[in-house]
Amino acid sequence: MTKHEHISFVHSHEKAHVWIPARYERLGVTDTRGGRRTGRWSLEYRALTELPDLLDENEGEVSRILRHRRGETRADVTFQGTGCVRHFSLDGRRQQELVRNVGSFHGTITIPGEGLIAISADPTSWGPLQKWKLKLK
Repeated sequence: MTKHEHISFVHSHEKAHVWIPARYERLGVTDTRGGRRTGRWSLEYRALTELPDLLDENEGEVSRILRHRRGETRADVTFQGTGCVRHFSLDGRRQQELVRNVGSFHGTITIPGEGLIAISADPTSWGPLQKWKLKLK
């Protein structure tokens, strides 16, 4: 029996990143009502080695997945609305929520080490979000 899992994504005119775990073999795109009228989509698959690096200063208004190549690092995070920052190990076996908020937020997080940093509205929602910034210390 095939298991289906919903990964929420809101269309945006700006390129957004979406994390799809490796255990999935197929991707189906439907509208929020479960139909097939989804508009135009353009999907790209990227290997981990092709992901953009987490820079000293990062900002955006859509979800992002960035590669962190350093050890443990502190970072200032600002969200103008709901937001979430998660860390994934490079093998995808471990993940840690570093911060999740509802409403505006400014604070300092600790990135535990090398891996992937996912910035999104919440752990299951990808696409546009209000302005965010992440600055390494």
